[in-house]
Amino acid sequence: MSSILLTVLLMRCFLYLLLITVAWPISAQSYRCPDAKGRVFFSNIGCNENQRPIAAGNSGYSGRVNAVSLIAMMDGVTLEKDAVKRQSMVQAIHSNVAVYKAQAIAEVQSQAETKAGVPELEKQLRESEAADRADPKWSDYRSDSQITANIRPRLMAAREYANRSSAGLLDTNVDYARLMARYSEFKKYN
Repeated sequence: MSSILLTVLLMRCFLYLLLITVAWPISAQSYRCPDAKGRVFFSNIGCNENQRPIAAGNSGYSGRVNAVSLIAMMDGVTLEKDAVKRQSMVQAIHSNVAVYKAQAIAEVQSQAETKAGVPELEKQLRESEAADRADPKWSDYRSDSQITANIRPRLMAAREYANRSSAGLLDTNVDYARLMARYSEFKKYN
């Protein structure tokens, strides 16, 4: 019994360390400070009075959120005893899950559009519209040529197909499904 308890505690400690070192984004009010041995650490107060906060884009946080780190963050909340830190962690998890969902949906939509040929049709439409405007008679009629008029409905049909098929692609993403299941449980208690 005690070995199981010890294993569970070690796993939670590992997840908490993972949360702190990998998953937790550095805020825009963080400072990158070297310690005495030259290792870098982050602080919410400046290392010296001349140092300015790190810009959000330069913080070392890539902006890319993954499901494994978010699940580790959710597990780390249970270890936090300080209510203020815990609430901060919960808020960060909610916002990071929203970012993850948006990224996953955008990726799936992009894959579906590529599969349906939307980027190529958009390129053809731009080129055809440019050719229409270059025509000397454009100012007289200001309408699409036959080629441009044929591309538009094909592009609309490809976009509709991509929208329908993107929902099916999102359902096949195992990480997304695992995270959303864990997140729905997390929301019940936090």
